[in-house]
Amino acid sequence: YQARTITVQFSESQYIAIINASILQAGIIGGPLLVIARDNPAAFVLVTVGEIFVICMSILLLIFIPKMKYLKKWKKTKRSSPRSISLSGIEGIKVLNHPKGDELELKLLRSEVGRLKRVLSEKNASMDEITGVRESLI
Repeated sequence: YQARTITVQFSESQYIAIINASILQAGIIGGPLLVIARDNPAAFVLVTVGEIFVICMSILLLIFIPKMKYLKKWKKTKRSSPRSISLSGIEGIKVLNHPKGDELELKLLRSEVGRLKRVLSEKNASMDEITGVRESLI
């Protein structure tokens, strides 16, 4: 329930499910081939190496290809966008790539700090008045 607002932009669960299915497929196909090739050492080694290769490549490709696609899309949109972008249009990760963007954010933060200082000084002044009244009563 609490994770309902997390972006699924980098979610790998669907790829992990596909990886598990491909490992199962490799086992279903490679297992009987290993039984058939157990008498011939060259064939046995070839089938074993092939099965290991298929399993490892399915894991590596299904984990890293989506990340490389996101990176390529990000680089393409980075060149075309002058202000800020979000990867694949999903709210969440924002990349600020405009040189004036940092100055604008810094200006906004400085104005916020100034406003908070004024509020704090007003609160301190009212606390001083309360303390002065309290001391005069004692």
